[in-house]
Amino acid sequence: MTALLLALLAHNSADFLFQTKQMVRAKNRLKLSAFFVHALIFWITLLFLLQGYQYPNVFWFASVLAISHLIIDLAKCLIMRRGGKVLDLILFLGDQGLHLLAIWFCWQNFAFESNPTVASFYQMLFTPNFPLNLKPVPLPMLNHLLLAANLYIAVCAGGAILIRKILEVLAPKVETTEENVLEPEKIGSFIGVLERLLMLFLVTNNALGSVAFILTAKSVARFSELNDRKFAEYYLIGTLLSTGLAVLGGFFLNWVVLLI
Repeated sequence: MTALLLALLAHNSADFLFQTKQMVRAKNRLKLSAFFVHALIFWITLLFLLQGYQYPNVFWFASVLAISHLIIDLAKCLIMRRGGKVLDLILFLGDQGLHLLAIWFCWQNFAFESNPTVASFYQMLFTPNFPLNLKPVPLPMLNHLLLAANLYIAVCAGGAILIRKILEVLAPKVETTEENVLEPEKIGSFIGVLERLLMLFLVTNNALGSVAFILTAKSVARFSELNDRKFAEYYLIGTLLSTGLAVLGGFFLNWVVLLI
């Protein structure tokens, strides 16, 4: 299970943290170098996270997944050239689903044996020169941390992409005027990520009622702009999507932690 969660973390990091907008635009223009760079980033990230396992198997595991990652991304971008916001949303969901299936399938068919050399190296590296009562992290707790890391990245960073694509389908484009000044895209995206991060933290700590304070603060800050009906609809859909994603993610994390 730990190897699977590490592979998922490599995928989420490569797709939602390390992949720049310039890289996405280059891939949409079918620039092959962008596909290879993205697959290489995923491959290196996966090898780094799985360094605690024996390398012959890990190398082939990472290589097969990197190749499948490249093929899936290339197929998605080829189909996406037909255009359409709905198709773009469907392809995003399908792309992520295929990546997860590929990781699951490869994980089922590769053996993962611990690498004692790497383990002893890190044990030596992090052993203090003065006596401390330090104990290794139990495997169930490590899996909980990896699961939380995956969910936080997927909901906060990946959720920003998903919500934007859904809004492009459901909500009209809100134009920026002197009377209705929207924050720059980067600031708005950062606010959304921070909002979902706080909500996830509150839900996973059984403080669901506190989510209302975040929604209230956000509504007060945009109160004057809600007079514009188009903006109000856009704002309401985006807020409900963001809140729903964070709350469901928090409940899912609490539920899965009990199973592991």
